[in-house]
Amino acid sequence: MNTLTIIAIALILAISAAFGLLAGAGKTKPAHRRKNKGNIGESRISILNEIGLDENHIGLDNILIPLPDGGTTQIDHIVVSPYGLYIIETKNMGGWIYGNEYDKQWTQVLYKQKYTFQNPLRQNYKHCQVIASALNLDNSLVHSVIVFIGDSEIKTPLPSNVCNGGTAYLNYIKQPREARIPLPELPRLIAAIQKLRLENSAENCTRHIAYIEQIRNEPRCPRCGGKMEKRIAKNGPHAGKAFYGCSKYPRCHGTRPIEA
Repeated sequence: MNTLTIIAIALILAISAAFGLLAGAGKTKPAHRRKNKGNIGESRISILNEIGLDENHIGLDNILIPLPDGGTTQIDHIVVSPYGLYIIETKNMGGWIYGNEYDKQWTQVLYKQKYTFQNPLRQNYKHCQVIASALNLDNSLVHSVIVFIGDSEIKTPLPSNVCNGGTAYLNYIKQPREARIPLPELPRLIAAIQKLRLENSAENCTRHIAYIEQIRNEPRCPRCGGKMEKRIAKNGPHAGKAFYGCSKYPRCHGTRPIEA
């Protein structure tokens, strides 16, 4: 990395840090509820990908992917490299962050107020599965990365792929790994992603938001978090009655009653 690149990265990180401090200088809404802050965080990662990674790491931003059920999922960034595909979920948040790798929800403490948000590791796991399936890649070639950008401090032990700040993010991406994808294969993968993704039009974004709201209102399996399907009990004391059963049955036997 040449001197100019190092200086550019330092300037970006300094500006990012300054913004984080300014964002916490007054009464504000929780960072995870502010879409504009999310966009700023994503822009920082785009810049870091551009100036902090070599030419064999190609970044794609704001990828809207169609799902088999007719919905969509939005991925903040994908970095395509000989070492695999890095699927990046960005969180532009302030305050203290508490969580566990396996928790459904994490907690943000900001100005003595507590707010919960979806575990980004679980959220990004789904993104990784979608990409691996769509591109017919082995799961070991798809790496999940979570990046917290902003004036935040992670207060609980988390896996190394949860990065706090731009420097930690770049260090994680640059860790020595075995090259498993030939360089001539990278353009094909990028073209496949570009063909798969939807245009980031106002119409598609509106549909995506509506789909997210629909998912939030649907019953979820209490055991695995999967989708539930309406079924009729065939045997036992509840024979003939409707209930929700996990869509992953028989691998998962989670059920929920249907409230009248």
